[in-house]
Amino acid sequence: AVVISNSGQHVVTASRDGSIKRFDVKGDKAVLGATAKAHRFGVAGMVCHHQGEFMLSYGSQDARITVWDIESLLDVVTFTLPAETVILQVAFSLDGKFVISADAGSSLRLWNIEAAKQVLERRIPTTEVHSLIDFSPDGKYIATVADGASDVALWDAQMGFKFQGNLTAHTQGIIATGFAADSRFMASVSLDLTMQLWVLHTRQPAGVFLFEHIPTRVSFSG
Repeated sequence: AVVISNSGQHVVTASRDGSIKRFDVKGDKAVLGATAKAHRFGVAGMVCHHQGEFMLSYGSQDARITVWDIESLLDVVTFTLPAETVILQVAFSLDGKFVISADAGSSLRLWNIEAAKQVLERRIPTTEVHSLIDFSPDGKYIATVADGASDVALWDAQMGFKFQGNLTAHTQGIIATGFAADSRFMASVSLDLTMQLWVLHTRQPAGVFLFEHIPTRVSFSG
């Protein structure tokens, strides 16, 4: 995993041994500036804060989320989930005051950075493990897909993870989702060799694209 700070002056990389390294960009060179041990069993992902020189990392097996000051590479706060929780996705809220996490145990959690604690948990009403979790860029929507499911569940993250409805059009399992930069649209690709484009505020399909081969990822330009 790699993230670039908002200033463009730092690049942070993560390793399988659980360490993270900050490289300082100086001209056309990147010089190692600091190293820190982030997680015990490898870093699953990293996300930059919307503003300022902050980022977060989450572990692949240690059930921990840590917010870091990129300049010093010192931890600001660490959130610990129940043991053996598999974290699927983590993001900062739009206002930057909270962290949202989703895990394979079908829980969405809201963490207050300043208070250093969990303030809300929403159990998704299903016994199935969720294989896909995606957050819209504006922090409003969360899309979840149960393992092997052909529909997308849409949640409102700003209203206590209120369920907004299912996006249903595919005939086989969904393998990737992606939000547009303005959070007005979402796309989903499936084993049925189609990509569906969705209008989020109406939860209706806006178009369908056909493929000859199974796609593996989807993203919007810009």
